[in-house]
Amino acid sequence: MAALRLRFYNLQVIDPPDVGKLKLTLIPPDYSRLPKEVRLEGNIEALRGTLVNIDAQATKPVKEGKILLDQGNELSLEVKDDHLRGSLLVFNPDHYSIKLKDHLGFENPNPAKYQIRVTPDQYPEGEILKPGQDLEILGDEILQ
Repeated sequence: MAALRLRFYNLQVIDPPDVGKLKLTLIPPDYSRLPKEVRLEGNIEALRGTLVNIDAQATKPVKEGKILLDQGNELSLEVKDDHLRGSLLVFNPDHYSIKLKDHLGFENPNPAKYQIRVTPDQYPEGEILKPGQDLEILGDEILQ
């Protein structure tokens, strides 16, 4: 019986892709008149209706990237080498992760999970500045 001999040369360990850097730009709804905010971490806390632009850098070039929401939705990311871009709109509290796939088909097995918290909107407040005193009216006057 002949012995089978196998030789392995140049074995390489291939690391799966992962998210290296993450930048979020939060753009609140126009009515709030709040300024946009830039965050360098993945958790989101924002008013309902806030647009979140996601800019991520992977640890290696990737072929595909997606935002996975716990509620089951998937949003595709625009991919260019190791940079990914996309947006999501904050509607409800949730969690999301970023799933990556490289050119060899390897995926990040346990992507980080980030929280989405919806900040309660405040009731509008107003103050009457003029007139500075009480006025008595009959009901058919037009006030400036």
